[in-house]
Amino acid sequence: LWACLMPGTPELAVRYAYEDACVDHAGEGVYAEIFTTAVESAAFVEKDKFRLIEIGLSYIPDDCGVRKGVDTVLEAYRSGLDWKQARKKLFAAVPGSFGAVSTPRSQIPEDEPVGRMGYDAPSNIGIIIIGWLYGEDDFSKSICISVNCGEDADCTAGTLAAILGIIGGMKAIPQKWLDPLCGKI
Repeated sequence: LWACLMPGTPELAVRYAYEDACVDHAGEGVYAEIFTTAVESAAFVEKDKFRLIEIGLSYIPDDCGVRKGVDTVLEAYRSGLDWKQARKKLFAAVPGSFGAVSTPRSQIPEDEPVGRMGYDAPSNIGIIIIGWLYGEDDFSKSICISVNCGEDADCTAGTLAAILGIIGGMKAIPQKWLDPLCGKI
């Protein structure tokens, strides 16, 4: 919301996002909203994903979980790991609990740690970055990778879709994703 109301001015958008986030978020949730707001606002004028990620990171503390999640994914991507390996590294670094809420522990892979309840923002932001990087600028591939990472898939895919839509406009979204909307929101 704040990015769209203040396109191209992340410093202003982030101020409003912070005030908004303080109402119904805490800790890492606030950092997640600030990060995504900065990325989305800047995306109206900047198209390079790595520069946008840097801009988002510049608004959050160096020692927070959201930054750790993003940095973990960037490192995995740069070292040549595939998206599934990047996801595994992400959850080792900042384990979430979202999937564990509705999944019996016996069905969660033994090598996948489960974080404390409510500590999902760092892994959710990491999943957005996984879809963005490994999707190779292909809208469909990016969204599908994000969803296939699991967890809070509707939010991670929706946020990534917003980022990609801001960067590429309507022409970046394949018609098969637009047809079900019938031109309406």
